[in-house]
Amino acid sequence: MSEVLEQKIALNGNIEASLMGDQVALVGLDLDAIPSDIALYARGIKKLDFSWNNLTDIAHLEAFGAELISLVLDNNALPASLHLPPLPHLTTLWVNNNKIADLDLFLAHVRQQCPALTYLSMLKNAACPNFFTGKDSD
Repeated sequence: MSEVLEQKIALNGNIEASLMGDQVALVGLDLDAIPSDIALYARGIKKLDFSWNNLTDIAHLEAFGAELISLVLDNNALPASLHLPPLPHLTTLWVNNNKIADLDLFLAHVRQQCPALTYLSMLKNAACPNFFTGKDSD
C-alpha cells in the first residue's frame, strides 16, 4: 500500500490548504468565507474539512457536489438558514458547535440538498445542545 503524502495548496488571500489524496482541509485558519478558488481543486475530492473557522456561509462548494461524500464544518458560526448546494452523494455531515437554532428549517434544507445523507452530527448547537457536557464545554 502506498503512502498518501500531504500537499499544500496556495489559495487567494495567502491561504494555505492541505491536500491528502481525496481530502482537502482548511482547519483553524479563522476564515470568514471559503476561498472562491478552492473550486479549482474539486475534481476527485471526496472529503472536505473546514473546522475551527468563522464561516457563516459555505459559498463556493457547488463544484464539489458531484463527488463529495463527507463535509466537516465543526466550530464555525453557521446558521440554520445555511445554504447548502446540491450534494447528492454526501453521506456524512458534521456541523457541531455552530449557531444552528432552528432544527426544522435546517433539517428540511439538508434533507432536500443531501438525499444520500446517513450520518448527521450537530451537537452543541442551540437546536441540539449537549446536555452531558454542558452547552459551552468541549
